[in-house]
Amino acid sequence: MANNEAKFSENQPWKTKKLFFVTQIFSRIVAMAASSASSWLMITSKQVIDIAGIVLDARYSYSPEFKFLAYTNIVAGCFSLLSLLFLVLVARQGSNPTHYFFLFLHDLVYILGFSLSLSLSLKLKTLDFI
Repeated sequence: MANNEAKFSENQPWKTKKLFFVTQIFSRIVAMAASSASSWLMITSKQVIDIAGIVLDARYSYSPEFKFLAYTNIVAGCFSLLSLLFLVLVARQGSNPTHYFFLFLHDLVYILGFSLSLSLSLKLKTLDFI
């Protein structure tokens, strides 16, 4: 099995490895920027409407669902940053299948946690707990 791992890492050309890392880094930066931008917009947004002399004020803090979404977006941005730092460490240390496995586990926990939090918030909303 050790022989197969050595063959796998040696058979990849440098251009393929570089393209793989550039794609990974770009996708993680985009995910981090999107989650940070969405949480920033939700936290700082404020809308005031004047309807027939009645002033209505809308903010994200009035709805628990929006608070939950803003906080989960902040957590998603932090996980993307952590994943980006881990990917840079993997790139510096060289190609080792064990490092890729830990990166896969990190991404798996990230996706499972985010999907579980989303499904929990939807379920609590349908049960009117929130």
